[in-house]
Amino acid sequence: MSARRRDWKKAMRCVVFAGLIMAALAGTPLSGYGQSSSDGAVIRQSDAFPFTDLDAWVAASKGSAEFNEAAFRKSHSREEVARFVREVECLRVGYRSGDLTIEGFILKPRALKTGEKRPVIIYNRGGNQFLAIIDQEKLYSLRKFVLAGYVVVASQYRGGGGSEGQDEF
Repeated sequence: MSARRRDWKKAMRCVVFAGLIMAALAGTPLSGYGQSSSDGAVIRQSDAFPFTDLDAWVAASKGSAEFNEAAFRKSHSREEVARFVREVECLRVGYRSGDLTIEGFILKPRALKTGEKRPVIIYNRGGNQFLAIIDQEKLYSLRKFVLAGYVVVASQYRGGGGSEGQDEF
């Protein structure tokens, strides 16, 4: 692929991601948002952090071979997880980028009112389609920004974390 075409594709991904940011900035509920399939349109959403408390999170994590419950409980306070669940709305969204659906996330204060403006942090993870995928642990770590008053918008890469396509790393 030529350098010019690669640069154009990168620019177009930024435009698509801008649509996701605009949805977050609007401060409006996303259900029903973006019914068209144009680039940047949010075409689906769900709760990205489905746990009600620390115990539910631990129970769901026990199936993983590398999960260490004692270490996990030591590094995650019951009170902080409860505050996260209570105060942070954590949405998983699918948005269009060309003919692909890309997974992204919007984290915002549950108390955010329609039309209320907040600064936005765009979280661009490192890694590639398989390395450093955004998971519940990463979403939980981003809570500090939301609790400080920000809206956080993050995206997986093509081919990783539920996104269609193939990473062009």
